[in-house]
Amino acid sequence: MTEQELLCFLADNELHTEWQENKLSLWVDFSCLEEFCQLLGSLFDEGALEAGLASEHIIINLGALCEIYDIVPEHICSRE
Repeated sequence: MTEQELLCFLADNELHTEWQENKLSLWVDFSCLEEFCQLLGSLFDEGALEAGLASEHIIINLGALCEIYDIVPEHICSRE
């Protein structure tokens, strides 16, 4: 996954990102979860991704994903 692919996915699906206690979180709606998993590619070949579960979405530590894919988190969501 590249920074541009992630930004396009977030924009196309109108997903919410937010900094919480120095951690960048992403809310992924169930309606686009399969597409998100495809975007991550071979990440699941090596293991799992920790997420929080809510009624209509999952919450993911996007900062950790950015680190894996060498993406600067502040390019995805500013800290302001």
